[in-house]
Amino acid sequence: MATLAEVLDPGYVSDLGDQGLDEVRARRDEAQRVENGVSYLRRLAQGQLDIVEHERTRRREGGDAGDLADLIGRLPDILAEHGRAPGPGRPPQDLDPAVVPDELQAELDAIVADADLADVATLGDAELDALAERLRGFEATVSGRRQALHACIDTLQDEIKRRYREGEADVDSLLT
Repeated sequence: MATLAEVLDPGYVSDLGDQGLDEVRARRDEAQRVENGVSYLRRLAQGQLDIVEHERTRRREGGDAGDLADLIGRLPDILAEHGRAPGPGRPPQDLDPAVVPDELQAELDAIVADADLADVATLGDAELDALAERLRGFEATVSGRRQALHACIDTLQDEIKRRYREGEADVDSLLT
């Protein structure tokens, strides 16, 4: 299994013309698996940020810090608010958390290590603001990596389509 760094390395797609169709497909599938893991991790970060932002809003609207029961009771609504972005998006994929890039998982773990989500209601306002800012920065970093992965996957898919369009590959080869 390729790492995130390997898939994002320009060399991953630089020699596609020299590769067989099976190799190009394998690279595309591998890049998609890495993207699935990054996407999964991004959703985890977004969920954590949604919880933190809900607590910040609740406090700005006069709620008291430390109301963990209220926070827990609202989790289904909090996490459902931003469940899906508008537009068709990419087709759903099976998510295998085992392919979550270790370096990104470690970064997210470090961000929330000092502030377990169970403690969000008891954090001070400054701590909550700092946690939100770190999560926002992490989510932006992960989003950038996802965009780069999408570009890589698109390049690989375009190469496959080109081969069929130009007659270098044919559909009959899929049936044998």
